[in-house]
Amino acid sequence: MKQQPSWPRFFLYLAELLVLLAALGGLQLLRLGPWEGSPFFWQGLVTLVAGVSLISGIGHAALGMAKARSTDPDKYEEYSDPMPPLPM
Repeated sequence: MKQQPSWPRFFLYLAELLVLLAALGGLQLLRLGPWEGSPFFWQGLVTLVAGVSLISGIGHAALGMAKARSTDPDKYEEYSDPMPPLPM
């Protein structure tokens, strides 16, 4: 079964990213003033976007793996026990 894209979830993530970017921009303007542009502002923006993307990607991968294990447990049976019994 192929998972269909969830557009409401996509727009929620997009809105969350825009709010984070706006917050970072607002803090930067408070710190530097509106007319003192700085390359650190853009470095901060890029770092924020990369961090959010990384954390979101790791979360999506973990949720996808959890869903796969719950829908097809036989396929992942050998990986389910972190400490398999030792041969005697």
